[in-house]
Amino acid sequence: PDLTSTWNSIPQQLELLVANVRFVRFGPGEMIVNQGDNGSTLYQVIRGQVEVLVSSAGKPFVSVALVGEQTILGEMSLLTNEPRSASLRAVGECMLLEVERRDLQPIFQADPQLLEELAELVADRRAALEKLSSDQAESREQGILAMMRKLFA
Repeated sequence: PDLTSTWNSIPQQLELLVANVRFVRFGPGEMIVNQGDNGSTLYQVIRGQVEVLVSSAGKPFVSVALVGEQTILGEMSLLTNEPRSASLRAVGECMLLEVERRDLQPIFQADPQLLEELAELVADRRAALEKLSSDQAESREQGILAMMRKLFA
């Protein structure tokens, strides 16, 4: 499973979000988030495409993915309180759904199992991003779950 399928499989929890989510627009080439910044929001692409850019060791940014509609982005920072691991840039005009950390609090309190499922998905994304070994990925997942439980307790 991926984060989008998990997100979309919880209709009753999504109903709790409806009153608080925002639609935001970005123009072509506009930065949505910057690597290294703090992040308390996640985004779901509603229309358009978003380029995922990563820089390491002071090297220029490299495009690592181009994602489209229904993709969820920015969840790692929102869920772990770690700095953004990548920059996001609108390819053309984009419309995104924006969700803040505080909007998710009641959902995680109502369904603690969801937090565990998201920790696994976030750990998988992080492992892919960092190309970690299986043992490192499992250890990372446990650490992410602990951070998420603390953040949303």
